[in-house]
Parts: sequence; structure tokens; C-alpha cells
Amino acid sequence: MSLSSSFSTPCFYILFVLCSVRLGFKCGGQLNTPTGVITSPNYPNRYPHSRSCTWDITVPEGRRVTLTFSDLRLEAPSSDLCKSDYVEVFDELYGTLVSLGRWCHNIEPPDLRSTSNRMVVVFRSDATTNGNGFSARWDVVIPEHTFQ
Repeated sequence: MSLSSSFSTPCFYILFVLCSVRLGFKCGGQLNTPTGVITSPNYPNRYPHSRSCTWDITVPEGRRVTLTFSDLRLEAPSSDLCKSDYVEVFDELYGTLVSLGRWCHNIEPPDLRSTSNRMVVVFRSDATTNGNGFSARWDVVIPEHTFQ
């Protein structure tokens, strides 16, 4: 019996998933601390193909979220639409998520600020070329004009 015939597809899948989590390929989640850093899977090394990650950042009511990218190196787009690998950031406005923008390749977004206490960051990679990914820091801020 050969070594290759002793492993079945489900076993390979389980080992792959366990190794992926152990190597830091897990991504996304609910974040509710006043500050933190999010990175693409495996950052600063190349991120895996076909990933979809969503980070939902929520800070206390009456506060806002700022997001600052320190690095962004994704697959170069085949068009101006950033459909392959991208980071998209959403602000919550009256219960609806509104896109603040979508970025790809190596063009870092400006510093972003939410209008509510919630911001959502989405990272997507396709099945082809990959890059080194991104790193971004979020912080809680007190709005300049607070009416009570």
C-alpha cells in the first residue's frame, strides 16, 4: 500500500483546514475593542487564494471608528473596478451599510472615519494571483460635536 493511497480526500481536507487555522489563515470576526489591527490572512506574506473575510468593528454608542491603512499590496486589477482581490470598507448609516470605497493593488485608502459606532471591513481574494495583503489599524474617537 502506497502512502498516497492511504489518505482520502476528507482526511486531506481536515488536515488542510487544521493547518490553515494553525498558520493564521483564519480571518474576520466581531471586534469590539477600542483599538486594534486587522490584517489579511498570512500577512505580511502572500495571502491564500479564494478567501472572503469580514471584520465587523463596533465601538460604544456615541463614538466613531477611524481606520488607517499602513500597507496595501494586492493583486493588480484587470480593470478599474477592483473585482479580483480587494478591500472594501462600509459605514453603518441609519441601519444600512454604505460603502466608503473599494481598494486594490497598491493604492492605500485615505484615513477613514465612520458616521456611527460601526464599521465593516471586507477582504476578498480570487483563485488566481495573490499579493502580500494589507494591514490596518482602527481606533475609537469621540465626535467633535456631541448633542446630549
